[in-house]
Amino acid sequence: MKVRTPLLKIVLCRAIISNLVFTVGLAYTTGVEAVFLTKMEPYLVIFWSWVLDHKRPSGNHLALLLVHVFGAILLAVGDKGFNGDVSWFGDLIVIAAVVTAALSYRYAPMVTKVLRPTQTACLGELAGGLITLPLALLVSPLAFGPEQQLGWFYISIHSILFYILAMSLLYASLTGIEGWLSSALRATGPVIATPIAFLLFGETLSAVQLFGALVVLVTSALISKR
Repeated sequence: MKVRTPLLKIVLCRAIISNLVFTVGLAYTTGVEAVFLTKMEPYLVIFWSWVLDHKRPSGNHLALLLVHVFGAILLAVGDKGFNGDVSWFGDLIVIAAVVTAALSYRYAPMVTKVLRPTQTACLGELAGGLITLPLALLVSPLAFGPEQQLGWFYISIHSILFYILAMSLLYASLTGIEGWLSSALRATGPVIATPIAFLLFGETLSAVQLFGALVVLVTSALISKR
């Protein structure tokens, strides 16, 4: 029973509120700016930890984290730049989604003390999906025609790789390291995905993105060591 309340908070913060708000925000801003704003998450994890638990990392960690986030932004945005015509309304919605997702890092260790990381991920996402599914059906009824089959295939792969495997590993990491560090190390994802994108789709990184990837790798190693 001790796990019920923090698990419910994870479901509300990440699987329901953050996902819904982020999806709405994407309709009012660009993907590039949304990715840029998600890189604020480690600082927001620190913010919640500071406000609610009165804990924050040292000044050295904060300085390294600042450089780390800068590299992550370069890696994500590259030389594509930002669209100055996009309304701040969409950006604020995305920020609200990231703020809510960052709060979930506080409750995950409370759950993984009782449940396994995979159980935490599956139960959290399943509960969130059951709650948001009726809302999704109201907005857009399900369709399984030939044009939608490829989309459903991608959704299935994404659900397995991200919501089950990746989230299980994320919750497992929170049993041994601080939430802000776990959030920051997620920025290495695009670096690891680069060879896969090249082999499957022939996509490569620009010079700016390669520099950002190098910054992310170096600062990740330094932050983890410290």
